[in-house]
Amino acid sequence: MSDPAARDDSESPDDGLAVFGTPPPIPGAETAGPAYAEDPPTDARIAHPALRAFAFFLDGFTTVLVVIVVVFAGLGSGGMELFWAIPIVPLVAALLDTVLTALRGVTPAKALLGIRVVDADSGAPIGFGRAVLRSLVIVAPIAVGVLLTTLLSRLPYEVQDAAGGGFFGLVVLIPIAGWIVLLVVLASRPRHRGLQDLAGRSVVVHR
Repeated sequence: MSDPAARDDSESPDDGLAVFGTPPPIPGAETAGPAYAEDPPTDARIAHPALRAFAFFLDGFTTVLVVIVVVFAGLGSGGMELFWAIPIVPLVAALLDTVLTALRGVTPAKALLGIRVVDADSGAPIGFGRAVLRSLVIVAPIAVGVLLTTLLSRLPYEVQDAAGGGFFGLVVLIPIAGWIVLLVVLASRPRHRGLQDLAGRSVVVHR
């Protein structure tokens, strides 16, 4: 008769909880980690929000400068049709930035500052579809400002006067407020991924 004290622990009765334990590792299998760390302060590859904001400012300033030059050139030559540069130049700039972001992950200012947009997991270019989604989030405040101003301008003049005059200042104020919100969101999120990055499943890193 065997001694119960000498029984091996491996022969102890099954308590039914083993199914909740950690499964054994699969030989040869490796778990791939994220392409970029989740904690921005410990990953120097993640572009700082201030640098991204400066790149956005440079791209916007360059666009405005081109508009001013074209319009004043038109005034000097009597070509009033060059006022079409006011909507057309920003549209062309947005299209150019979208194409460059899709192919190379940069805009002119991002390339100058040494940062680029990449896939949040693999680090590869994000492609045209996701670059378009990303750009739509960025230009959305402009669309909202134009739409709201157009709707409010249709109100009776008495209502507009009671509100303090026209609403055309909203065309500028709403985009600025929207871009500030985008900056605050990306500054507070892991890996500094803003709403545009979530839409494009991207992250901005140093090149």
